[in-house]
Amino acid sequence: MADDWRTLRVGDLIRIVRFPSEWENPNWHIDPSTRRLFKKLMGRKRPLRIAWIDENGCPWIQGRHDARERRLSGGWTGWILGIDDDSWVRVRRRAAKQKSN
Repeated sequence: MADDWRTLRVGDLIRIVRFPSEWENPNWHIDPSTRRLFKKLMGRKRPLRIAWIDENGCPWIQGRHDARERRLSGGWTGWILGIDDDSWVRVRRRAAKQKSN
């Protein structure tokens, strides 16, 4: 069973692993840039951190330098994404390795 997005807190780590199931609805419009962002995030090796929770309880992630896209004008574009669907899994933190003497 998947985690509910309402349980996410600031600082939690997630990984985008699939397109949201609501996108399968034939009447659902998905902007091509959003589809590209999801594809890019699904291919990432590092997890994403929940940056903030809005006033409606929706958790948000924010693009960092490695996931930004270069604009044709030469500048950079960042991104933010609300996580209120079933496209993600929670990433559990690993226990710190102990040094051996």
